[in-house]
Amino acid sequence: MPQHQWLDGALIVLMAVGLIGTLYHRIHLGFGIGDRAIQLVGICLVIPSILILGLEDKITKENMGTILGAIIGYVLSGIGSPDVKPKGKNSEKDETEKEGRAGPPQARG
Repeated sequence: MPQHQWLDGALIVLMAVGLIGTLYHRIHLGFGIGDRAIQLVGICLVIPSILILGLEDKITKENMGTILGAIIGYVLSGIGSPDVKPKGKNSEKDETEKEGRAGPPQARG
């Protein structure tokens, strides 16, 4: 029998709300499922699972802290990076074509 029934239940509800809420929001508003949505769903499923396993003594407290620290570090490391796709090697060519010139100005001599 679980030791912390009310806490386990709350974490399971959090998992369901995170998964269903994110998918409903992304699909209903027409955004699609992107990288950040997948990260959010993963976090909503993994962190409560680790907490439940730790509270029920299925994993040690030290392991739980290590796993949660790694997950939180991974998530927070991506906060400052923009969601912009990296430009290809033809990016200068594309920009000059948009401006209406064929390339850099040439010197007359």
